[in-house]
Amino acid sequence: MLQTIDDAVLIKWLKEHQQSIDFISFKQSPPLPTLSDQLLKELKERKDQTSKEINNLNDTLSLNGQAKGLLNLWKLFLGNAIVYLKLLDDREKYHDAEDFGVEKLYRFFETFHDFEGILYGADDYYRDHVSHMLRVFLLGEYVIHNKIGFEKIIVGDDKLPANCKIHPSEKEAMWCIIALTHDLGYALETVPDINKKVRTMLEQFGNINLQELVPTYQIQPLHKFIIQFISSNFREIQSEEKPNTYVNHVQSKYYLKFSGAFERQSHGIMSCIVNMRNLVFFLESDYSSDAHKPLKPEEAKQFLIRSTILRSIASHDCDEIYYLTIPQFPFLLTIFDEMQEWDRPRLKDAFQKAPKSTLKIDNFVSGEFDSSGAISVPGVIKYEIEISYDGSSPLTPEESEKMQRDTEGYFERKRKKIKKILRSAVGGDDRNLKLIFKVIDATSSQIESEKRTYTITHSTPEDVKMEIERKTEKTG
Repeated sequence: MLQTIDDAVLIKWLKEHQQSIDFISFKQSPPLPTLSDQLLKELKERKDQTSKEINNLNDTLSLNGQAKGLLNLWKLFLGNAIVYLKLLDDREKYHDAEDFGVEKLYRFFETFHDFEGILYGADDYYRDHVSHMLRVFLLGEYVIHNKIGFEKIIVGDDKLPANCKIHPSEKEAMWCIIALTHDLGYALETVPDINKKVRTMLEQFGNINLQELVPTYQIQPLHKFIIQFISSNFREIQSEEKPNTYVNHVQSKYYLKFSGAFERQSHGIMSCIVNMRNLVFFLESDYSSDAHKPLKPEEAKQFLIRSTILRSIASHDCDEIYYLTIPQFPFLLTIFDEMQEWDRPRLKDAFQKAPKSTLKIDNFVSGEFDSSGAISVPGVIKYEIEISYDGSSPLTPEESEKMQRDTEGYFERKRKKIKKILRSAVGGDDRNLKLIFKVIDATSSQIESEKRTYTITHSTPEDVKMEIERKTEKTG
């Protein structure tokens, strides 16, 4: 059954379910360590302040129109998630409610918010990324809670002992950091476009010396470490002397792909750099490739939490990364990022009649394997984006035709991305992911009394179907 998702749905859900989100309510599940009265007081203040900001949200208004509340919530959510993950770090004997680096990152986020007006003019297709990140977070919360469950998210902790598995509540805090910071590097990726347009304009005034805005990213030790860190996994050392110990190893395919993303100044990898430079939580990352100084289980767990967060962010706009299953954060961030199209106007829409996008989710099943490795529950995602026009003045035939061309171009870009990230690849036996994506062009009905539906059904790389359907609307 199709369900329309918009700001009102997500805000209402958040208000009703905030107490069930452990990094907001700081519930004792999983059991938190014994905390001092002072720390309990500080956590309560965090909880109360967050709850106040959530309840101040207006579900009759677009999130775009509640900028101050969004900035505050972004800071509170991110800080709470970091504090919560620290509380569950068994290596820390004493605890605090500090989120070192979040204030610094918040100032960066504020600057991003102020700078975004310039970014709109840099690219005809540029869309909002400030409220977008909060929407992606809320969309993920809504869908994962209702359709998957954080306990089913695969994070690669199967090699860790039972007492070091990553708890569903920790996964939820990880999702918060992933979603709220995944586009922080977008401004850095867009600066070259701004530079190009400024240079083109100034050339009309003669020989003017323009100091390039484009930063040159010569790879630094920190950058190299970040790429290596997010490209790595860990394996257990088979040793009687050091049981339950682990060393990191670089996965070469990830290293090559993320190195290429860095060279392109891709905003996913730039966002990872912003996080690592600003948040002390990431500066405390554990990593060892030396078998003589291996990671203990608790250290391997903390490596996994941090590397999963950063790898998910780096992957979402790196189409060289491919996916075989649904319940993993890199893919979920990618798909929720693609779904969040509504209420993201472009600058050019202020000077022309603009369409409206509506998200409707039909099916979202994460999929499961049985003990033998065979698929027991097929993983299926089926959703659609309807593009319509409900302006006060009707479209002319020329305007309708242009919207139709834009919609067809939009679908074609999405089709190419889907085919690439779900392409034939090593590990095909583990594939459990069927994606059905529709774009419904309702703007054509303004003139032709018909809706056009573009559909791609991707079952396997050998079974990809694309259809274009024209449905005549009743008139008169």
